[in-house]
Amino acid sequence: MRLAVANLKGGTGKCLSADTEVIDPCTGLPHTIEQVVQNDGVTEVLTLASRQTITSVPITAKIDSGEQPCLRVTFSSGRSITTTLGHPFLMPDGWRRADELQVGETAALPARLPFPSEPVELPGPEVDLLAILLAEGGCSQRSVRFSTTDPEILERATAAACVLGAMVAKVSDRGCDYRISGRAPVEATAGLCGCGCGNPTKPWRVSNAYHGHVRGQPQRYYGHHQAPSIARTLQRRHGLDGRLAKTKTMPPAVYRLPAHQLARFLSVFWMCDGYVGKDGPGMALASEPLLRAVQHLLLRFGIQSKVAGFQAGLNGRRFPAWKLTVYAHCWETFRASIPLWGAKQERLNQLCESTGRNANVGDPSGSSVLRAQLRQLTPDRRAARSAPSLQQVADRLGWGHFQYDLLFQRRTGTVSRRTLRAFCEVFDYAPVYGWLWSDDLFWDRITSIESAGSQHVYDLMVEPTRCFVANDVVVHNTTSAVYLALGLAARGRTLLVDADPQGSALAWSEQAGEGGDFPPTVIHWPTRDLARRVGQVAGDYAHVVIDTPPSNDALVRQALLCTDLLLMPLAPSLLEVARLGPTFDAAAEVEALHPVSIRVLLVRVRAGTRSSRDARIALEAPPPEGLGLPTMQAEVRLRESYATAYGTTPTDLAEYAGVLAELLAVDHPGGTDYA
Repeated sequence: MRLAVANLKGGTGKCLSADTEVIDPCTGLPHTIEQVVQNDGVTEVLTLASRQTITSVPITAKIDSGEQPCLRVTFSSGRSITTTLGHPFLMPDGWRRADELQVGETAALPARLPFPSEPVELPGPEVDLLAILLAEGGCSQRSVRFSTTDPEILERATAAACVLGAMVAKVSDRGCDYRISGRAPVEATAGLCGCGCGNPTKPWRVSNAYHGHVRGQPQRYYGHHQAPSIARTLQRRHGLDGRLAKTKTMPPAVYRLPAHQLARFLSVFWMCDGYVGKDGPGMALASEPLLRAVQHLLLRFGIQSKVAGFQAGLNGRRFPAWKLTVYAHCWETFRASIPLWGAKQERLNQLCESTGRNANVGDPSGSSVLRAQLRQLTPDRRAARSAPSLQQVADRLGWGHFQYDLLFQRRTGTVSRRTLRAFCEVFDYAPVYGWLWSDDLFWDRITSIESAGSQHVYDLMVEPTRCFVANDVVVHNTTSAVYLALGLAARGRTLLVDADPQGSALAWSEQAGEGGDFPPTVIHWPTRDLARRVGQVAGDYAHVVIDTPPSNDALVRQALLCTDLLLMPLAPSLLEVARLGPTFDAAAEVEALHPVSIRVLLVRVRAGTRSSRDARIALEAPPPEGLGLPTMQAEVRLRESYATAYGTTPTDLAEYAGVLAELLAVDHPGGTDYA
């Protein structure tokens, strides 16, 4: 058998809206995914490895998928992300499409993010002054001012200004307002303005001995310019000059700070604009982007928080504002990482030493699938005495007894991670479910799922993990070719040709080969002469499987010229059914030269769902009701084993055994009417 497995063009619909933010692990700077796709400068992205650890990996491909229908998923923490309908999210029962999520369920978010691998330090005084000006500074006034009643903040601002060559003076009309004055000397350049703006200056027309003017020589400054203000220069360098409170954003330099300087910045910033109330450390700002940047930066210390909007009032005027609150289970981490002082520190100490804090947030939801799995694993109380028992779980937790129902929180329905860990460690299920209590994952509850209309979307291909962090959410990005190649290898010598420039199948085989045998021979040939190369070696093999890439019609045509059967795996979504066109166009072009039989395979199917029934009807029904395509009766269910099989040699082909049997029964080459 010679089989080509076609990946649909455009990354099979798993894409994000253009404004989705992705972090550069090297610099720590956020970029929109549109900027990442269009800019070659960002080459790495944060990913979730083995479902347990957030780390950085190279981006292997960047895909512009054009306009597609989207959904906006919003979480209890205030984070949101806009994705295509088929984009998978990591749920407690495995990866699941966006259009299959339900409000009230929890999805995986990173509990912590790494600091930049290439940090850039700022002078300590500049860090302090930048935090003060960002929080309390008037950046839109003619002079640079800030307000404070905290003696420590005033002392830090005065010391920082002194080091930078400026001075702090009290403004007479208000008791808590201060002005930063002082101008930086600029090296004189004949004929250019001394403020550093670069404008040419005119010569003096009249000499003035008192002021040092000499007729014919260039003036010191252009027009009314003068030596630059030190504080104003600092504001301009960090993008704060002229910003109102509601338009302030986090300076890029802050994202690049190492851990100790970021802690210093957030400490001063919190003492200026933050508070410690009965609900814990919090902050209220008029700028949503600035507050969300603070929420993101707290993740580098493993501090989870919630952002919500509210209506604030000032002098009888109402305006929108946003409030950040640190979750109770992160108060201790906040106290250890972000040093406060004075009354705020005392209140935080009292909160951390108090009891009765609700720490249920962050636990995975107990879906029906997960509940059924755990119910099946719970042994009968009458089990043999030599086997692990439920009492051992109780002893490990310090309880009097334990039963299945205690795995779940009665009020929220979530799985208690502490209880699940004890249960799995006693019965040796930790290798299967250990990722659910990973310290690097935070399970955030979905509060709304709404249509976001049609938007321009992009995708990033990441191997081998196939997922990345965007908007502080873990999101996903071929298995059919590998499973079928393994099944054919049991029937005869098999060649698996990886025609994908990403080298996904090759990387899979190399990783699997490190831990044992990988029967098919794997060759990486993403070349324009693919058909010629395969034709030269195909006689040495009983079976040839070609894994083709998305968004590369030329390689798909080459694969069709050297195979007699084309298999198109397709998720049960009407959106993906509509994406079959380019592949069928390619098959129609080579039909006259090389007839090919075509089969469509439904994959990632959830049994009994409307989406799977509608997709099959749309594929099989004759025109005009449907496409009238040859669709396989066998289908591949959405299984956890497929999601975790990467880098291994699966011995159980599961539904792919039925797929292979049906493919072997196909008469080929058969030719197909593509009209």
